[in-house]
Formats: sequence, C-alpha cells, structure tokens
Amino acid sequence: MKKVFICCASGVTTGLLVQKIELEVSKRKLPLEVEALPINVLVERLSEADAILLSPQVAFAQSGIREASDVPLASIDPDVYARADVAAIVDAALELLASNA
Repeated sequence: MKKVFICCASGVTTGLLVQKIELEVSKRKLPLEVEALPINVLVERLSEADAILLSPQVAFAQSGIREASDVPLASIDPDVYARADVAAIVDAALELLASNA
C-alpha cells in the first residue's frame, strides 16, 4: 500500500476532495492510501509519504519541500483542482509513484 498526501493550506478543502478520491481509488482497486494534510503538518510526516500532491494554494512550498525530502512531489493543476477532477488527480499520483519506482 502506497501513501499519498494531498496538501492544502488547512486540510479542509483537500479533506472533501480526498473523500471523492478514495471512491476513485476504490473503483480502480488501487493499492493507495490517500490522506489530506495541512501544509504545516507535512514536515512532521514527510517520512510517511510515498508521494505528495500540493493544491494550487500551497504550490509555492514545492521548492522548500524538495529541499527537505526526496519524496516524489508535484502540484495539482489549478483547473483540475477547481473541477475536482479526481480521475486526473489519481492519475497524477500514479505518475509520481511510477517516477520513483
């Protein structure tokens, strides 16, 4: 089971999104655990992640996170995030995980 963190400013917006993502993961029968985290908690839990996706609101933190960890990391496209396109977000997580295989 691979763990993917999806981070935003407070974790609330992504918390709602992750509920929909979990349905997509279940539908595809993927071995993924997806969790919403506020960006300020991410540093404490970096070692738990297999991949990290950042919401557009916290994409600015990408370079700092890269300095702190070599976990695969990407920002979610703002249009994908705004549409709550969970299939595209799951695909992005799978691409990140594949890049680290």
